[in-house]
Amino acid sequence: NILAFDEVFFMQWDKLKELSKLNHSISFNGKKISANNFYSSIYPFDVFGLYCTSAFFIDKASSKVWVIFSFGSFEDFSESVITDFESYLFMLLYKRGLLKSRKKYYQYKAQQIIKIPANIWSERDIPDLSNPQSLHY
Repeated sequence: NILAFDEVFFMQWDKLKELSKLNHSISFNGKKISANNFYSSIYPFDVFGLYCTSAFFIDKASSKVWVIFSFGSFEDFSESVITDFESYLFMLLYKRGLLKSRKKYYQYKAQQIIKIPANIWSERDIPDLSNPQSLHY
């Protein structure tokens, strides 16, 4: 269910717009970000299930584009593992897009940046992310 480019970057997400009006900060990737900056930097691109979605987060401070996951509503993005698009696509390919696998991968440890190359994935197992040094690149 990966959306077309124009839908990702030009579609209006009412819930995100509403959340960006909140008057508090959000902790993300070790930094405090205003709700306005956080939610206006999110661009859902893979919408699946009733409430789950994967989205690009455009980090203006570092000029990086991250992939984050929402576990049930747009408010949950700040609890996601942070990864890149390449790692996300490898996970989808090796896990055949299963929601259970996405949750296992993204719930590992909130707010940690994890990049997993293709040769780490297997069809049976999510890599053991508890020990990043054990991953062989």
